Amino acid sequence: MRHDDGMQAADTTPPLSAHAIKKPAKRPTKKPVDAPKTTKKTPPVETDFVTLAMICKELKVDSTHARVKLRDAVKDKKLKHEKGSSWRWPKGSPAIKEVRALLKE
Repeated sequence: MRHDDGMQAADTTPPLSAHAIKKPAKRPTKKPVDAPKTTKKTPPVETDFVTLAMICKELKVDSTHARVKLRDAVKDKKLKHEKGSSWRWPKGSPAIKEVRALLKE
């Protein structure tokens, strides 16, 4: 600050003490977790459904392109499917054969 007489006034704010400055809290360090020595593969879970992923793996087809084909087939009324539901069918369903046929085209 300057006064009109050309002299600088002393800073009137008190200096910050070491106690006034807050330091960030220390985070507790995480201890490394021991990884299991052996990893056991769980057997595949048997389901009552056949998924599109299973069919695509079997036919070696990309699942993204398969969904596009299936949506087009539903739009053209070649295949029945509820909008918003997953692409899976009960085992033994005739729709599975239809899906396989569409994906082989």
